[in-house]
Amino acid sequence: MWPLIWPSPQIATLNIALGASHLVLPVRPIPSQEAAFSIPVIHAEQGKGKGVGYANGLQWVKTPLTAPHGAQMPVRDATGRIRYDSEGQPSTTLVSAVGTTTTTSSKRIIEITEGDPTSCRMELEHMHRWQRGDWDCTIQVGGDLTATADEFHLKEWVVARKGDVEIFRRETPSIIKRDLL
Repeated sequence: MWPLIWPSPQIATLNIALGASHLVLPVRPIPSQEAAFSIPVIHAEQGKGKGVGYANGLQWVKTPLTAPHGAQMPVRDATGRIRYDSEGQPSTTLVSAVGTTTTTSSKRIIEITEGDPTSCRMELEHMHRWQRGDWDCTIQVGGDLTATADEFHLKEWVVARKGDVEIFRRETPSIIKRDLL
């Protein structure tokens, strides 16, 4: 489930004594009047090429499978390191009511080495710029998260610029005990 769930620093071992153990799972009761599942299932074959299709009365558009928002598909190097980069093109919008141009961009790097759960790293960065006449300011924020077997190491930062001149910077490192995470 990584990167949604940070991996455990050690491989967990569970021993079950047959005949002396039991497992109780929750069961969701199904009401007799529950509506049918109406989201169409699109199989891999349907995702090839372009076109329009129909499933369960709903229309869907067939598009090639690609990574979202300018993201690259994960890359694995010879050492087993898996890296996923996502960096979209900057997006610029004119807010005509106030004559201001806004530009935003985001970058994300997620990487891990197969078989080494403490090698995880996630870096996120976001930039927002506002420009109107001589007024030009930019705010850039980001974070970098890594971990050892006992601690998470988080570095957060914010940078403010007036034009191309940096006028403020703050970097905050934090160490957070894993406490069973």
